[in-house]
Amino acid sequence: VVSVLQLGMTNYRGPEEDIVFITDYTDSHLTQFLTTLIYADLPELTYGYDRCGYACSDHASWHIAGFSAAMPLESIFKDYNPKIHTSQDTLANSDPTGYHAVQFTKLGLAYVIGMANAGSSQVPEDSVLQDGTAKINLSGARGTQKRFTLELSQSKPLT
Repeated sequence: VVSVLQLGMTNYRGPEEDIVFITDYTDSHLTQFLTTLIYADLPELTYGYDRCGYACSDHASWHIAGFSAAMPLESIFKDYNPKIHTSQDTLANSDPTGYHAVQFTKLGLAYVIGMANAGSSQVPEDSVLQDGTAKINLSGARGTQKRFTLELSQSKPLT
């Protein structure tokens, strides 16, 4: 598993943005990747950010288990479909055309294509850190990122 895109609650359009990214129990880098997909491939869509305030969906379980997860939602959390999980939770009461859900489908397809083009998920050898060894000659530029991994041979307190 390289990453997880949690698509649920996608057919009811809230009063503000088309897509709202949940920021708790998610990977900010994956969320940022999704916003770049909207910018590049779906520029007609608006998006924003919000919090659930708790582990509100399956994305949280993936995140807690250590996987990169993101959750785009149909509206800000307080404005989600008021009829959800009731007998009134029908297409007629959200979007009978499915238009709003189609926007999430487009984002999902862009995500799959983007992840497929992201290359290998193997960790480059120069990004593996050694316990007790300083990493020297680091450099970077605004808008870039580099991930490092560190495996400890035994449990140690953080200092």
